[in-house]
Amino acid sequence: MLRLILYFAAAYILWVALGAVFRGIGRIAERQKRISGEDLVRCAACGTYVPKSDIVRRKGHDFCGKECAGKGRGRNGPDSKEAP
Repeated sequence: MLRLILYFAAAYILWVALGAVFRGIGRIAERQKRISGEDLVRCAACGTYVPKSDIVRRKGHDFCGKECAGKGRGRNGPDSKEAP
């Protein structure tokens, strides 16, 4: 009976360890993909460049986040009439 409990415990530990390894590999691959060749887009409100996958799109404009999207087009926006 003790042997059976030890087998189940070992199987569970192995299951958890392998799950952590495979999740880690997936995160590394995702990070490498993101770093290696993702296009950057300029925020219409603040002018910051952010990865295309992170943009917030509102009314046809790209923003770096919800805060800038709430502000709308700012002074550094591409359609701004102010000089940079």
